[in-house]
Amino acid sequence: MNNIDLNSKQWCELVFEGKNHDFGAYEMRRDSAARHNKAMLIVTILAIVVILLPSIIRFVAPKKEAEEREDGKAEAKRRMERERRHKVSELAQASAELRCEWIRTTIPVLKADVLRDMTERLTLLELMGVGDSMRGTSLDSNGWTRVVKAYSLFARPLPVVDKDPEHGVYTLNVAENALELRRRQSVPSRRGVELLLLLLARREGAIDADTWDREAYQCDLKGLNAYYEVLESAGYAVSDAERKGLEQ
Repeated sequence: MNNIDLNSKQWCELVFEGKNHDFGAYEMRRDSAARHNKAMLIVTILAIVVILLPSIIRFVAPKKEAEEREDGKAEAKRRMERERRHKVSELAQASAELRCEWIRTTIPVLKADVLRDMTERLTLLELMGVGDSMRGTSLDSNGWTRVVKAYSLFARPLPVVDKDPEHGVYTLNVAENALELRRRQSVPSRRGVELLLLLLARREGAIDADTWDREAYQCDLKGLNAYYEVLESAGYAVSDAERKGLEQ
């Protein structure tokens, strides 16, 4: 009797010999060993978790805090970049408005020698570029679209100044604009002014926020400074914000 395992199947069969096995007590007795083992396993796991929990917290918490700090730094960096970019965009827009207003009111009344000097200098700038190599500008359809937009800001607007994809107008480099420009340029007394306006429009159409942004790939402060030198030679008053933005 001392060697009998009370949880064994043999003991269960002995106890319920000749009795109704469909009764619930038989199943409870038969499965008691499995329940005991499962309960012991659960208790053991819970005990291990309770013992290790402080160590787990000490390991995970600093890592989570470090990740949160890094996320905070990254968000702060993104916010600073957005603010910086916003300031650059404001400078680009404000300076474009100043230049276009000056061109609109000044070019038509320029003296002949000043007009000729500006035209020559801008022509060389367009053909040669700036710096140690020859990098003149060439225009695709998008480039001509920007030129037409700029030209129409300080000269009498051309016939087509807005794209209209629904009606097949995907560029402003269209026949109506080309014919109108050539018509204006055919008037001998206006030819010099029209040539200068077109050169100015090419320069203005190439300037955007990236042109001013020192951290942008398309930044071109050398080209901007060369352009502003031409404008200043004809009397353009550079604002303090522009002067600061032109610093290389």
